[in-house]
Amino acid sequence: MRELIDANLDGSLTTSMLADGCGMSPGHFNYAFKQKLGQSPYQFLIAQRLARAKALMLSTQLPLVEIAAACGFAAQTHFNKRFVAANGMPPGM
Repeated sequence: MRELIDANLDGSLTTSMLADGCGMSPGHFNYAFKQKLGQSPYQFLIAQRLARAKALMLSTQLPLVEIAAACGFAAQTHFNKRFVAANGMPPGM
């Protein structure tokens, strides 16, 4: 499952795709995922996207808008909002 998540951080991944990959219904997958990891698949995916964004910010000179798109955020404003919520500061600092 981890490989599927890492390969699809660009925004194309759905809970149904993850559930299918594990041979479960989406409802059962969501429940089992939260029981095992303590957070929903969506929360986990956002955390992974933010981690990828941080790595890109440190290792490239890409503009934030391109980093946001590469990490599956619909817009830079969505990325900024999630980044601030997770880190307490905007990504440009």
